[in-house]
Amino acid sequence: MSTVGSLNSKIISEVRGPSLWFILFITILISGCDVAEKVEDATDKVSDISGDTVAVLEGAIDALERNSSSWQTVLQDTTKQLTSDAQSTIRNEVSDLLNRSVAASGNELRCNLDFIGARVRQALERIRARLLFQTVPPVEPALCHVVPAAVDMALDSSRRNKIEFFGYDFDTTPIKVTLKDKSRTLDVSTNLNRITHYHMALNLGGNGVPVSNASNQLILEWQDRLVSSIPVIQPTTRVCNEKTETYSRNTYLSFTPPHTRGDKEYHGNGPEVWAKARWINEGNSVKVRLWMKAQETKKDWTTAEGTRIETFYTAPPGYRIEKIIGDEES
Repeated sequence: MSTVGSLNSKIISEVRGPSLWFILFITILISGCDVAEKVEDATDKVSDISGDTVAVLEGAIDALERNSSSWQTVLQDTTKQLTSDAQSTIRNEVSDLLNRSVAASGNELRCNLDFIGARVRQALERIRARLLFQTVPPVEPALCHVVPAAVDMALDSSRRNKIEFFGYDFDTTPIKVTLKDKSRTLDVSTNLNRITHYHMALNLGGNGVPVSNASNQLILEWQDRLVSSIPVIQPTTRVCNEKTETYSRNTYLSFTPPHTRGDKEYHGNGPEVWAKARWINEGNSVKVRLWMKAQETKKDWTTAEGTRIETFYTAPPGYRIEKIIGDEES
C-alpha cells in the first residue's frame, strides 16, 4: 500500500492533469466492482425467490393435472407455501383465486368440480408465465349453465323475461350478444348484465332484447368465437285433441207436414207415405232434417209434404265436429 501511495503522488506531481483523471478513473472502476457484486448478490436472491415461487406453482399445477377436483385443497396448500415477503404478491393472487373459485362453485353455478379445477390450473399457469416473462394467454370466459336453455315464445312474456348464465371469468373481457332474426342480426350486448364474475343475466323484458315472432336465436361470442347459442322457439299450430263420441237420445218426433194439394181428405185412398231423415253437420252442432210426403192414391191426389229441422247434438265447449261417422241419410 505504501509503494502504491508513493507512486500515485509522484505521478500527480509530474503530470497533474492527465494523472489526476487516470487515478480517478481507477478509483471509480474499483468502486464499481463493489456495486456489481452487491447487485449480483441481490439478483441471485431474487432469482432464488422467483425460482422457489415457480416451483411452488408448478407443484400446484401438477397436482391439479392429477386430480382437478381437489383444487380447493391445492390452492390452500399453495398459499401456505408462499411464505416470504417477496412472494406476497403471488400469495395474494393465489388467495384471490381461491376466494373467486369458492364463490363460483356455489349451488347456483352448477359447474362440476373438475371444471373449476381446470380453470384454477389455467389461472396458475398464467401467473407462472408472468414470472417467467413468457406470453400470458388471455383469460377466456367459460360457460357452465344457461337458464332457461331456450326462449319459448309460447310462454307468457312475464315467464320469459330473462336468461341467466353461470360460468367463470365473465368480468375479464367484453362478451358480445347478438339477436338473429329471419332477415337481420342485431347487436344487443347492452342488455347483458354482469351480476358477478360467474353470473350474468340477459334482459328480455319490455326494455330489453326485442325478441319477436321473427327471432331465431341469441348468440354469445368472445373475440369472434362462439360461447353459446340459445334458440328462440316459436309456437307451432296447436294440435287439437280428438275424440269419437257415440250419442243417443230417446226422443219421439211428431211431424205433420203441411197440406199442398187436393181437398185435404184421403177417403181411405192410402195415403202413400215417404219419409227421410238426414244429419246436418254445422261444426258445433248436429241437426236432423226430416222430410215427409203423404199422397192420396186416386181422385184429387190430396197431398201433404214438408220439412222440419231440429238440433240433435251440441259439441262441448272448445270442440268442433269434424265429421259424422256412418250413413248421414236414412
